[in-house]
Amino acid sequence: MTQQETTENIGNSPQKAGPRVMIRVDESAMSTHYANAFRTFPTTEELTLDFGLNMMTQLPPDATGADGAMQLTINDRVIMNYQMAKRLAISLGNVIRAHEEKFGEIKLQLPE
Repeated sequence: MTQQETTENIGNSPQKAGPRVMIRVDESAMSTHYANAFRTFPTTEELTLDFGLNMMTQLPPDATGADGAMQLTINDRVIMNYQMAKRLAISLGNVIRAHEEKFGEIKLQLPE
């Protein structure tokens, strides 16, 4: 069993240190998946994140008049409450900021 241990303060902020608790992370049932695409489904109570692969294979034009279509295969779904979603957003922001400080700005190609 792979375990990661960390000690954290339980409290609302770093200035208000609460009791220290050892957190053991069990990764024995973990699986790894690659995603280069996602979609979100918000509700009033939860946020659903779907992750998958955009295969970048152009499909032929269809009867809808579209010039073509891209295949997106959804592999994983994560459902969380908004508190967890906000903690995730803050954590991802910190990781991206540190990466850009070290390696430069990440350029995004946004759809038009």
